[in-house]
Amino acid sequence: MLDLAINMLTNTIPPAVSQLTAIKRIFLDHNFLIGQIPDLSAQAVLVHLILSENDLSGTFPAAIWSLSDLVTISLFNNENLRGSIPSMAGMV
Repeated sequence: MLDLAINMLTNTIPPAVSQLTAIKRIFLDHNFLIGQIPDLSAQAVLVHLILSENDLSGTFPAAIWSLSDLVTISLFNNENLRGSIPSMAGMV
């Protein structure tokens, strides 16, 4: 688990986070993070991705939606993020 929530972190999410391939939970919410979300498509066991309450921008990496173990994504209050949320119809 990587839990750095509510730590007044600034700057971007380090690209090295992409290399933490055995991590199940990433909590970076309630900070002052800026920039784009790094490619996390190698996170095969990621279950929870919590990035809310930052100032992230750019396009949300579509490859994240293909992570089979992913249960929770929280992105609220990142007004400059773009991208679409795929239809979850039929996915139970």
